[in-house]
Amino acid sequence: MSKLSMPGLSFLCSADGVSNQKSFYLRSAQSPDHPDGYKREVFFENEKFFLGGSSYDGYPINYFENDDHYIFVEGKIYFDGRESLESRLVSFAEELFSGGDDQKNLIKSRLLHFDGAFIIFFFDKRTRRIVIVNDLLSRLPFYLYCSENSICISRDYSFINANIDEKVFDAVFVSDYLLFGYFLGTGTFLKDVERVPPSCVITIDVDNCSVSKEVVHEFNFEDKKHKYKSANQNAKDLAELFIGACRKQVSVSGKTIVSLSGGMDSRAICAGLLKGGQEFFARTWIDFDKNAKCDAETAEQLTKVLNIKWKVEELPRALGRKNLDILTLKNGFADFTNVHALSYFTSVRNEFGTDIVMLSGNGGDKVMPDLRPYKKVKSIDDLVDFIIAKNCAFSLRAVAALTGGSEEKIKRRLRDHILSYPEKSLRQKYVHFLIYERLFGRFLEGEDRKRAFFWSSSPFLSIPFFCYAMNCPDSQKTNRYLYAKFLSMLSPDALNVGYAIQYGTNVDSTIRISIAKDKSLFWQVIRRINKLPNPVRFIYKKMKGPQAEEKPKVRHSVFRVLSNCLKEQIDGCPSLTQVFSDGALNDVLAKLDEYDTRSLDRLFVVISAIEYLSNGQSTIEKYSGEDFNYFE
Repeated sequence: MSKLSMPGLSFLCSADGVSNQKSFYLRSAQSPDHPDGYKREVFFENEKFFLGGSSYDGYPINYFENDDHYIFVEGKIYFDGRESLESRLVSFAEELFSGGDDQKNLIKSRLLHFDGAFIIFFFDKRTRRIVIVNDLLSRLPFYLYCSENSICISRDYSFINANIDEKVFDAVFVSDYLLFGYFLGTGTFLKDVERVPPSCVITIDVDNCSVSKEVVHEFNFEDKKHKYKSANQNAKDLAELFIGACRKQVSVSGKTIVSLSGGMDSRAICAGLLKGGQEFFARTWIDFDKNAKCDAETAEQLTKVLNIKWKVEELPRALGRKNLDILTLKNGFADFTNVHALSYFTSVRNEFGTDIVMLSGNGGDKVMPDLRPYKKVKSIDDLVDFIIAKNCAFSLRAVAALTGGSEEKIKRRLRDHILSYPEKSLRQKYVHFLIYERLFGRFLEGEDRKRAFFWSSSPFLSIPFFCYAMNCPDSQKTNRYLYAKFLSMLSPDALNVGYAIQYGTNVDSTIRISIAKDKSLFWQVIRRINKLPNPVRFIYKKMKGPQAEEKPKVRHSVFRVLSNCLKEQIDGCPSLTQVFSDGALNDVLAKLDEYDTRSLDRLFVVISAIEYLSNGQSTIEKYSGEDFNYFE
């Protein structure tokens, strides 16, 4: 069974020594699907610990050393000015290990000025202490496991899993995944294994094999610093920051690729690159069943208007082997709904090599629109009900039945989690939920798949741009008003091309909506009218309540294959009983045709992840030539 694995740093410290684990680590990255030049090596070690890394040509892992410190950096950090990355990191290391007062604020200040996606590993030769720091948004997901005599930290969840003797799966966090498609907070499939949160400082004493961690910064989205500025001024400032982010994130040694869809986010990147005078190539994919045809048609219009180099990739049908690749690569942290994207990444890599940067619009749909609930929430219980109704795939009742919990217990835990957010306003707590749970917990994990093929980034998640955008007033973001102004300052031509919207997977007819023109008196009138109470809309929403988007059924041709695979997984994996109640899965199998694609995908991912993490093998391998594409 060939296994794709994530590139990046891995660290193991054990009081019993690490020689056996180091040998296994070096042997376990053999897969014909890895790019040419893929390697795994140990950078730094002694009898109790080692730091290793997996990489390929162009993957950013850098190393610095002076008399006092070893410093390893995974990822990219962007600075303005002449001071080098090395000098800044050496200065940071000196501050970290100086033992001065107010270390938390010192580190926070540093991170606010470190723009990029990174994990930094510092080792102090004098004290033999290790400090690991990640960026403000945790752009590079990584995981931490601690036992009585060992500490394991890695970008690759499989490495963590391989160093746990007795695996215990967490029904609480599995409930999260079934309900939302991502884990809340720092949860993962396995107990005692956590996803490291943003802005986290992990301190390790290698002699005692002890660890402590602290989050030095958490965003509070309540106080909008730019609320007194006009929409014009905010749009202008955002455009300047965005152009700067695009300029910093382009490839220096290779080529820059923009993954261009028919939406607003990727066209903004094209416009920002053009405005900054950067060269790039645009690529768009169409899946085998042509579900993304409307995206490609709109992308083609944009490339003609903007006069950019572009090609569309027509992808082959995604078979079970792609599900297997996603599973071994992300261990359940990315779902199966877009497995055809792996063929797209492979095609881009084959054309341009691995030493490239792919820019995508990831995060644009979170930082630019008004994320507040569309209805008033009068209490925390109202907000919990809204979150579940708006973001769930499985019903709360179904999740409780599957995991043997109670609906009230699941809601109470969600309630306590939401109350822990720093915002006081319930509506802003929902914004926090969408950023910290949905964006960080789902979309950044999904984006991370690309880094097995080449480096990926997004100007929308540049720290200066993110901080500014999240401090703009929500009233300016309503109806994408600020977004339209922002895009018009980057490129009026890009603004003039309508954008494609796909509802579910029914794309027989392309729905195009023209983006409002900022200077249009008609638009300004409509914007103001739209703020007024609409009795028809109000009554309709009251009757329906907060609705999640339409959920299509699994296509008939896939149903039999999926049903057989699930049955074999359930019969062959005793560990599933740790998280699922007796008979619950068999009840699902008996009524499988009643479930929609999103529900079944989440169930399939959870079952597949637990089987793979538990057994080291996956039943999906037997179905590697079968069609698992759910959608009509």
